[in-house]
Amino acid sequence: MDRKNYYMSAAVGPNPFSRTSGLTQTADQTKAVSGFYGNINFEQEQHQSAFRKSMGTDLNVHNPYVAKEVVVSNLGELSGRIIQGCKEKSPGNGLRALRVALRRTVIDGMIDPVDLKYGLRAFGVELREDESAMLLKNFDPRRCGKLSVNELLHVVRSASWNSAREAIATAAYNKLDAPGNQTVTIADLEAAYNFVVNPEYQFGQKSGTELVHEFLCVWETAARDGVINLAEFLDFYKDVSPSI
Repeated sequence: MDRKNYYMSAAVGPNPFSRTSGLTQTADQTKAVSGFYGNINFEQEQHQSAFRKSMGTDLNVHNPYVAKEVVVSNLGELSGRIIQGCKEKSPGNGLRALRVALRRTVIDGMIDPVDLKYGLRAFGVELREDESAMLLKNFDPRRCGKLSVNELLHVVRSASWNSAREAIATAAYNKLDAPGNQTVTIADLEAAYNFVVNPEYQFGQKSGTELVHEFLCVWETAARDGVINLAEFLDFYKDVSPSI
């Protein structure tokens, strides 16, 4: 006798999932179950599918190179924070102290924005992401993803330098350069340097020996021969000028 097991049939039995082949059956061949089509819970599947979907990320949002316009709205305020940080970190050397601190991460005059961020942090200056994007947009002449340290510091220090200060610095150099042939040496600077007026010495934060050593370390000569020409002397005091 040909007998069908109706109890276990996915078509008429109480358990619509009793047959695995029910997964391939159409709705009219299986018992009607609300929210199911065969053995599939479409409501749950829809929820899981939506959960797995990625909404996507627009990588161009924070890319300053593709932005049509990056507004330089707070360069003056940022410059002021940099100047103040340098003044507190190294009152006698100002921006030159920052330039020297960044030297080890600068390659061919360019610095990675991350290195600049951590370098500024050492001077108590926190650089926000929008500020970093603004700097990268405006101080990356090669469009290589790095900043020109010279161009950035030249903008920061430019407001404090004038013809009167240049005349004073030139007169000071000429006094050191007795022969008049621009052969001022590091030793000449050391002999003439007066550390007593430095606030760090006056408040007992550093000794005279420490301050003289820091002062001598921040000088950069083009030929690395220990000789400072007039242009290098003026460039140093352009870095110091904002802290005065």
